[in-house]
Amino acid sequence: MADGKQIDTPEGIRSRIACSIATMGPIGLAPKGPGTLAAFLILIPAFYLATWQLYYMIAILTFVSIVLGQWASLHAERIWGSDPSRVVIDEAAGQMIAILFVPPEPMLYIGAFVLFRIFDILKPWPVSWIDRRKLSWSVMGDDVAAGILSRLVLLFLQVRFSS
Repeated sequence: MADGKQIDTPEGIRSRIACSIATMGPIGLAPKGPGTLAAFLILIPAFYLATWQLYYMIAILTFVSIVLGQWASLHAERIWGSDPSRVVIDEAAGQMIAILFVPPEPMLYIGAFVLFRIFDILKPWPVSWIDRRKLSWSVMGDDVAAGILSRLVLLFLQVRFSS
């Protein structure tokens, strides 16, 4: 038995897969800052994809992480309760939104990371509004909103300082 479900039943297998996706394997089980760790680690493959100008792959991975993350986080909430800290796929998805179509420049990636963590932790409007809803999409929704805000600010800064 794992988390009250038989492992060898279809529901038990589905729960294990969902929880593994939600925690991004062992990342969500980190003793300190699992969300920050997930947001940081996702930058590494994204940076290399951007280096090879495979921006469409980052976009596809972002979409897939949102869809799978929504399914996995709903499953994980049924097992671990509301918005458990070990669910980190939402941070990874939000961080990927923040770096969508960002050129592979280390300072831009660091900026996107810092902005995303600030918006995710401080939760300005609309991030806080989504987080308070506690709806089926709230776990992913607040991080998606934080990622969008981060991307908009980064885009503004890129335009402002590139001229």
